[in-house]
Amino acid sequence: MRSVGLRELLSIQILVRPVVDLGGGRRYVTFESGTFQGRNGLAGTLLEGGIDLQEVRADGVLEIDAHYALLTAQDETIEVRSQGLRKASDAVAERIARGAT
Repeated sequence: MRSVGLRELLSIQILVRPVVDLGGGRRYVTFESGTFQGRNGLAGTLLEGGIDLQEVRADGVLEIDAHYALLTAQDETIEVRSQGLRKASDAVAERIARGAT
């Protein structure tokens, strides 16, 4: 069986607005602006209107579902959908909630 290797495609930096708490562990974060850079000169900006829907589970794990669009320097649009889970220690979760990196 062949092993699968992973390589970074691109790096995205996003400035987010404050978290909106919907209650019951549900919340969302909208994206204000951002940039990205990747392999082979791929680069550009984040288009307005992106969102990260989140749900905090009883076990403290955060379910994320982000949907946003990127605009390349060549004026091409890339739609991105990211789904996943995040588990952080209490100390790290507190830093993130304060906006620290």
